[in-house]
Amino acid sequence: VLGSGVTIRVSDGTGPPLKRVSNVLGLSQEAAKSKLQQKGFEVKVEQVEVAEEGLHGVVVDQAPPGGTKAEEGSTVVIYVGKYVEPEPPPTTEPPTDPPTEPPGGGGGGGGGGGLPAPMAASGVLLVLGTLGSLAGRVRSLRRGGRGRRPARPARRLGPGPAA
Repeated sequence: VLGSGVTIRVSDGTGPPLKRVSNVLGLSQEAAKSKLQQKGFEVKVEQVEVAEEGLHGVVVDQAPPGGTKAEEGSTVVIYVGKYVEPEPPPTTEPPTDPPTEPPGGGGGGGGGGGLPAPMAASGVLLVLGTLGSLAGRVRSLRRGGRGRRPARPARRLGPGPAA
């Protein structure tokens, strides 16, 4: 608009001075704030949950990081630990009602007849043992035997008849 004032600002190109940001990790909140404010920075505090009681009230992170340069008067954010006691793990209680179906689905398709695994395994061993004795009988029959071993004569215990 004609006749209105115009303001012109001229810069020498240097801008605000840069300062090195102090590393305040591990310091208490108050000590960290004091150190950063002495360097000319504004400080913003944010609480973060920590699981270690020893980190309560301690700076656990900062932005910008220590050792970097930032404009004087800019804000440094410090993250201060707030201890929160961990929740105990949920307790698992055994079921109050017995299962209505035997373990293994009860279908019996796995050779165990729907029995629990230890019983099914012993059943397999029993079957294998029975097959082994059947195989012995078959061998005996092939040799011309009757399929049974002849009965052994009874042994006498003690001295025999006097001769």
